[in-house]
Amino acid sequence: MKKLTCSLKNKSMDDHFWFDVNEWLLGKISIATMDTKGVFIAICARYWQNGRQMHTDDLQQEFGKHEEELCYLNGKYLHIEGESVTIPMLDKQAETVFLTTINSEDE
Repeated sequence: MKKLTCSLKNKSMDDHFWFDVNEWLLGKISIATMDTKGVFIAICARYWQNGRQMHTDDLQQEFGKHEEELCYLNGKYLHIEGESVTIPMLDKQAETVFLTTINSEDE
């Protein structure tokens, strides 16, 4: 069996993440304000660009003036815990891509 290493430096992952139009238009996020949606997609882009790692200080520095939007998003779409920020949707997506890549190599 060939051992495969997959990281966010893999070209298939580092430059984009999947955007589900139906979820955006019909899912829970659809009831958020346009400002909140804009902050969320900007945070997602920054999170993905940074290899799915974000420190609360970085979040505060870049998005701190959007306190109302951050309060709305926290716990629903992103998690701010201690000094780290996670976005479960993107973490799950990265795991799916990683597992798919490994499985295709095993065949």
